[in-house]
Amino acid sequence: GGGEPLAKLLQVDVPKANVDAFAGFDWQGHAAETAYDVYVVAEDRANPPNAQTTASLVTVTTGAPSASLPAFKGSNPKIDINGDGSYAITAELDRPGKVWWIHVPDGDVVPTVDDVVNGMTAHGAFAVASGSFDVLTRDPGTFAQDVDLASAGIDNGVSYDFYMVCGDVDGNMNSEVALKSASFAFTDTLPPLIDVGWPKLMCARPDSMVVGVSLSEPGTVYAAA
Repeated sequence: GGGEPLAKLLQVDVPKANVDAFAGFDWQGHAAETAYDVYVVAEDRANPPNAQTTASLVTVTTGAPSASLPAFKGSNPKIDINGDGSYAITAELDRPGKVWWIHVPDGDVVPTVDDVVNGMTAHGAFAVASGSFDVLTRDPGTFAQDVDLASAGIDNGVSYDFYMVCGDVDGNMNSEVALKSASFAFTDTLPPLIDVGWPKLMCARPDSMVVGVSLSEPGTVYAAA
């Protein structure tokens, strides 16, 4: 009716036809357990875009803030390993929220919830790999984070423990750490990456030098001068 909208403009990119696409958007200043009208229009990728002339109405009723702890649904979370050693961490929650994860060598000490959120092991060191991703909806609500081999920090033929925790949009954190184990056996077809800031010249003499290097996976470094 000409007034300022209660929510900011939502823009969702839909990359393919007839697929589900999700996005979160700012929804501040709304009352709990109250109905609101949301109007949605779409345009295509033509130049110039063809926009719908009539908006679709969706009535949204806000829920009350939850005081209970969020939880993973069913057999989630899951680790799906690809043939090249990359993997996807998949999760469903009983409400919108966020998932944090780390993976450490098999049999390592169980980390705390705070350790996982901070990407740390129980020993106070950085985990082999870590990350987080949002779970925007409850149903349908399968969301994942893809991790490529170069970023995973894994060795072929080795088992790892994945620890995961979840929290909801109201700030409630699950008090337990979920454990999933995975063994990696893959055909490595990618070269190692030299980590940022490396190699480094540690010492140079007329007859010798010392060079330091850090790689994304075990390997061998060659140099010529």
